[in-house]
Amino acid sequence: VLYYAIVVRHPKESNPPMSVAEMVTNGHSAPSIRVFIERFRRDECTIFKGKLQSPRQMNTDYSKAIILAALREFNGESLDQFLSRVFKILNKKASTEDLQFMVLHVGCSHFMSIMHRRLKALIRVTMQTMTKMTFGIALTCTACGCWSTQGH
Repeated sequence: VLYYAIVVRHPKESNPPMSVAEMVTNGHSAPSIRVFIERFRRDECTIFKGKLQSPRQMNTDYSKAIILAALREFNGESLDQFLSRVFKILNKKASTEDLQFMVLHVGCSHFMSIMHRRLKALIRVTMQTMTKMTFGIALTCTACGCWSTQGH
């Protein structure tokens, strides 16, 4: 069972953030999360008489499903379009329109954890490859007599 929440800053600065929408589900897919966000936006449109506000920033745990759903629903863009827009922003070639869309923010601890896992896997694969290569070279050298146990 998964729990999702849309949380916003409280209008009073000293108060903690507050949840404005929640969903409990057994599915973790971009379409199911997008439906949740779409329903929230529909209710927001009803409450505020058609005046939709898109968030300036959205914090996420690096879930691809959440990222895809939020980009589509809040920005109307795909992941490729988002990455192209961010590339323009980082290279100081963004248009005014590029800066009006929501920006995704992945929490530092989530990002560091993901990078740690990927680097660990990369090092493990590299070490396995190096071990196999070293063993293969040793076998080849032993077979051809390069590493003779007898002195020359």
